[in-house]
Amino acid sequence: MTTLAANLLTGIANISRLCMTQSDTDFEINMSLYPTKNELIIYVFKGGYAYAWRNPKKRIEKIRIDLSDPKLAAMNMFEAFTHIENMAKGHRKEAI
Repeated sequence: MTTLAANLLTGIANISRLCMTQSDTDFEINMSLYPTKNELIIYVFKGGYAYAWRNPKKRIEKIRIDLSDPKLAAMNMFEAFTHIENMAKGHRKEAI
């Protein structure tokens, strides 16, 4: 396995962990991996899944990562991870 492939798998694993550890009823993170399309899509539902669909343009954030270029994909996954982690921290501060 090349270093780039390992970085890609690590990035996917980190985002999966983020989905599990940072999601709650008011801030849900879902990930969809489409290997045949070479893409990873991350959805952030602000206010929870059911609430977010009442106004999807304001409450649903969709991040698409193209996996066809492993180096660029690894960088984009890191940026998405950091962005979502910061959103989750901000959400928790608002809830307090």
